Amino acid sequence: MFNQINMKKSLLFLFVFYSITSNIFSQSNPKIEIAYPEYFNLPRETLFVHLNKTTFISGEEIWFKVYSYNCRQKKIFNETTNIYIGIHNN
Repeated sequence: MFNQINMKKSLLFLFVFYSITSNIFSQSNPKIEIAYPEYFNLPRETLFVHLNKTTFISGEEIWFKVYSYNCRQKKIFNETTNIYIGIHNN
C-alpha cells in the first residue's frame, strides 16, 4: 500500500515538473515563425473525382473525370498537369 502511494506521488511530481520545465526551456525559432504563415499563402488545389456510378461489379468498366480546383479563386487549377489514380479493392 505504501509503495502505491509513493508511486502515485512520484508520477504526479514528474508530471508537474515536466509541465513547468517544458514551458521554461522552450525555444523560439524565427525562421519557423516566418515560414509557417507563408506556407498557407501558397496556392492550394483540391481534387474532385466524378464517377459514372456509385456501385461497381467485378470486371465492369469504370468511367471517371478528375478536376483540380483552386479553392481560393473558385476556379479550375490550371497548373496541375498529371494526376495519378490508384484503384484498390478492400
